[in-house]
Amino acid sequence: MTGPARATGHGWLALVAVLILTMATTVCGKDATGPDDTPTPVGTWTLVSIDGEPLPARYPFLFPITFADVEALSGQLSINADGACSCSLTMRWTVGENVTTGVDASACTWTRDNNAMTLAFPSGTTYSASWSGDTLTLTIYEVSFVFER
Repeated sequence: MTGPARATGHGWLALVAVLILTMATTVCGKDATGPDDTPTPVGTWTLVSIDGEPLPARYPFLFPITFADVEALSGQLSINADGACSCSLTMRWTVGENVTTGVDASACTWTRDNNAMTLAFPSGTTYSASWSGDTLTLTIYEVSFVFER
């Protein structure tokens, strides 16, 4: 073939190639209806330190009881995608020879602005937190509670 028929044949192949590339880009690329891989703080976080002290950590600064030794043994923060969260802290109180272990747990809600977060508790108390990658830092009364996931 010569002339316009031959040019039209190449035009058809070019059009098919463009369509294939467009479809591949749409299927393989990110679009508004595909999965969102934006990092979020959603998940389960484990307490690893309080004010730089690894667990178990003493924290008389939260419980100014002069006759008791209070330690945090473990803690967990669960953050759900629906804005709900919960936290728990296992503590040990030692008064003289008496040792008591207990769990303090509470539900909460959370909001975020980029990597800054606010956790709100039923008592009306709110605390600030920030997260980066697999580390979340919750600040309570100027004390840093560091969690990892």
